[in-house]
Amino acid sequence: MEQSIVSWLFAVWWGYTALRDSSNPKSPRFGNTTAIRLAWFAAFLLCILGFILIISPKSILTIVVVSGFAILWVFWLKASLPVSKTSQAQGTPPKPEEIPQLWKTWDFFISYKSDDANSVRRIAERLMAGGYRVWLAEYYSLLPNYDDFQTEIDKGIEGCSYALLFTTPQYTESGYCEQEALDLCRRLKPENIIEISLEEPNDARTKFGISPRSPRLVVDAHRLASQDDAQEQAVFDAIQSHLGLDMSRCIITKPVSVDNAVFEAKADPICFESTGFDLIRHKAHPIDGSDRAWFHCQKTSPAIDFNVYFDRNLQAAAGKRYSLIGFVDQSTKEHLAKERRDFARWFMGQVELKGIQLKEDGVHLIWVNEKPQLALTHHYENLWMRKYSVLVTDIPYPVEIIFTFGIKGSFQDFCRLTHLMDRVVESTTKNSSALNLARSPHMFSWGSSKNPPHVERLKVQQNVPKLVQCLRHQDAQIRLNAEQALIEIECIGRTDVIYRLVESGLKHPETRASAIRIIKEAPEHNAFGVLKNLLFGAVMEQTQTPHLTYQMSPFAWLSEIFAGMGAASVEPLIESYDYPGYAHIVEYTLGLIGQPAIEKLKALADQQTGAGEQAKKFLEKLKE
Repeated sequence: MEQSIVSWLFAVWWGYTALRDSSNPKSPRFGNTTAIRLAWFAAFLLCILGFILIISPKSILTIVVVSGFAILWVFWLKASLPVSKTSQAQGTPPKPEEIPQLWKTWDFFISYKSDDANSVRRIAERLMAGGYRVWLAEYYSLLPNYDDFQTEIDKGIEGCSYALLFTTPQYTESGYCEQEALDLCRRLKPENIIEISLEEPNDARTKFGISPRSPRLVVDAHRLASQDDAQEQAVFDAIQSHLGLDMSRCIITKPVSVDNAVFEAKADPICFESTGFDLIRHKAHPIDGSDRAWFHCQKTSPAIDFNVYFDRNLQAAAGKRYSLIGFVDQSTKEHLAKERRDFARWFMGQVELKGIQLKEDGVHLIWVNEKPQLALTHHYENLWMRKYSVLVTDIPYPVEIIFTFGIKGSFQDFCRLTHLMDRVVESTTKNSSALNLARSPHMFSWGSSKNPPHVERLKVQQNVPKLVQCLRHQDAQIRLNAEQALIEIECIGRTDVIYRLVESGLKHPETRASAIRIIKEAPEHNAFGVLKNLLFGAVMEQTQTPHLTYQMSPFAWLSEIFAGMGAASVEPLIESYDYPGYAHIVEYTLGLIGQPAIEKLKALADQQTGAGEQAKKFLEKLKE
């Protein structure tokens, strides 16, 4: 009987500890469903033992056997109970241990000057991608606790195990940096502090009394900021050598190359987040037509994949950052901290007004072409997102370009890809066609053979209606000039060009040939997205959409446009084949395209996609 009672108590204790682990936020097994199942299983065994004791108190052998099995089973489950991983199931919110602002202790505290944010963030996020907890000011001091700046720094210093000091001459002149360095040297062993000099010479070691036992490494800040593999590897080698930490987890496979023009045009209207922040949202595609050409890894492993969304160029009056603060003088740094704080708080306040439970995690200072820009990191359910706001002010008409990147997965997954996000943003703002257009607004020629052509400089938004009107001009050269100008405007993602052309074609059939030629030159994802929206509006409202006033049935005209795009329009059309009211329009349009449509459908039918399934249905119906 005594052995049975002991076994019974063991089962109680193990069941209790499993339940405790699963419900304790500080436990690594917090929220683990296996632990919860284990606790319930132990309770079930206890009920069986109690029942046996009641009905047969003398069945000691039975109790001992059952108790023995219970103990072995509980021990086995306990031993095999997995510690929750940072990767999360799709569709579930991140666990507390994955959210930087909920961390109470850190592996690394990183001390740096804001001028070197690009270089330092690269290292910090690679460390976090490897599973290390890093105290980086951008994730702690700039959002909800901006006014308690020093308090947050003190928490990070007191809760860290190691420190990385990124020193420069500017670092040694900063009072904040000096205090951080002194406090870290006071609290940590010298062997646990590494000084990484980004610019020589600097006297941080002498001025701050950094011990000779603290390792020192010299790297090139510019090469580090540009993601130079050798410079990054030197930092991680130093950490592994001096601190004895495994840095293999922080190695990230990078894409082969990212061309400056890779992010230029192709886009389709697709809603990413309903925060009300973006005025217009597009899903981006590289200009070569391949969805992931610029994310392919150097190895043959599956391509890196994440969604990129960006707003088309916004005129200054429409930019959210501009409407808050105006275009500040970017040659000075006086307003940078206030700008980051106000912009972040405004954004989060707007989100709350929309009723969305969005959690802020960081606001970042991004240096693009030596100009300070902003980025926000936040998570929503199982999405980690970073939104970049890039102001281009040294042009006649300042613009704000906004990008939003979304990752489904853990914070570690997100950090593995942030270097790609930076590359995309930086490559877009150097020599992109959009920026070139903004720098030199188009010079459009007007006139006729009788009147000498004159040149006038107009904003793009003002050009579109006038150019569309010129498609009906009696002078062929003016029509040709207008057509070419609209193509150029359209290729930077101006969807209003397509709307105007469709409207013009409805009212003035003589402009239809020009309209089809112009739309055909648009980025395909952009054009088909707009046309499908118009088609949807026509189907839903039959005679009108918010964009058009129909003087005739729009279906034939829209079908004519789709057909004018040729076989390229087959896939976006067939995707809508089973939508209510679409079937006859799709069939009619594919009939206009003819044999090329059939060949394209046959190719699609071999693919395991939604379009492939619809293509099979259509071909089967065609046989009937």
